[in-house]
Amino acid sequence: MSRIIIVPDVHGRTFWRKAVEKIGEVDKVVFLGDYLDPYPQEGIRTKMAIEEFKAILEFKKAHPDKVILLLGNHDCHYCEFIRTSPCSRYDYNWADEISQMFGENREFFQLLYKSGKYLFSHAGVVKDWMVEKCGVSDLDELLSNQEPAYDNLWCASFTRGGRDSYGSCVWSDVRDFSNQFEGIFQIFGHTQLPEACFGPEGSEPTYACLDCRKCFLLDTDQQTIDELK
Repeated sequence: MSRIIIVPDVHGRTFWRKAVEKIGEVDKVVFLGDYLDPYPQEGIRTKMAIEEFKAILEFKKAHPDKVILLLGNHDCHYCEFIRTSPCSRYDYNWADEISQMFGENREFFQLLYKSGKYLFSHAGVVKDWMVEKCGVSDLDELLSNQEPAYDNLWCASFTRGGRDSYGSCVWSDVRDFSNQFEGIFQIFGHTQLPEACFGPEGSEPTYACLDCRKCFLLDTDQQTIDELK
């Protein structure tokens, strides 16, 4: 049995701190990325988001084997080790400081994490993207060596303003998403929703999109995902 706290897109918000309170009760805490670039309408300034990010990094340092930090599209465009272009809300005024933080803590971050049948990423892994863009035919191969994914992160579908038929693991949109991996349940964020979305509609769920400003608890024994209380 494993209990995993899932922290979807933070964007400078403070809801992630519930994971700090519950760290002693679970086996892992998985952040799904997008730590910065707050939404202006939420009243969170970049400086505030940076302070939250610093606290998340300290949380990781305090629990290095228990806390997993994934990268989102709003993180990748600050990472000098990833070839990307700025997306919405990129903060040019704070970019140097943010880039330095990612550079100094590069070893803390990854694109994908898997526990049992559960695959975690920022936006979901599309098999066609993995095969056609990354040149990898086996999911386990990509998990063991994620480097091919880093060169192909800026694939985005028309839904996200791109020109591709599908998005990468940091750009796939839940409106386009189809889990093509048999026996795998995918967990991701990226598409902002009022409540958690379990799909595909009308059949046994094979993925969960959780970008709705709250933490969730995955119980792998009961195979349930519920809001973290």
